[in-house]
Amino acid sequence: MIDTPQPQGGDATSAAPENTKFNPPSMPASSGMPPESMLGRRLHTARNHYKLSAEALSRLSKLVDVPEGRGVSPPSISRYESGEALPGARELRLLCESLEVSPHWLIYGEVMSGGVSAVEQALLDALRVFVASTKDDANVGGAPLSTTLAFFAQQEREQRLKEARRPT
Repeated sequence: MIDTPQPQGGDATSAAPENTKFNPPSMPASSGMPPESMLGRRLHTARNHYKLSAEALSRLSKLVDVPEGRGVSPPSISRYESGEALPGARELRLLCESLEVSPHWLIYGEVMSGGVSAVEQALLDALRVFVASTKDDANVGGAPLSTTLAFFAQQEREQRLKEARRPT
């Protein structure tokens, strides 16, 4: 059975609209417990934020499972949430991509605060230089490219959530 303390700082799922990006709360394991002992509780918290049943999360995981399309089964999700089993690397990746959470948070319950690697920082710096150099050219229909891309990414996310919630 899994250890089930509440997320620190209150319940992150209570007032959040179902389509807003999930901001994971800090949910470390109790002292003396392995970090993965809370994986099921963390998974449940993220799934509930989006108001997804295990079946809906399974369907969503199939949408991100390119090219296989198998996803993670509802019984597997239930076993992970109950602490009966832990996901393998493939399932962990699919769950994290589906719920837009980091594997670090799902395993350790720690929220990374800006801790990026040197490679990631170099990529971010290069991207900033590129965007700054193309600032005047980066407009689509009168809107900044970043705004347009964010709009379409949100639309795609909402469509995926809608499809996942639809019973089969």
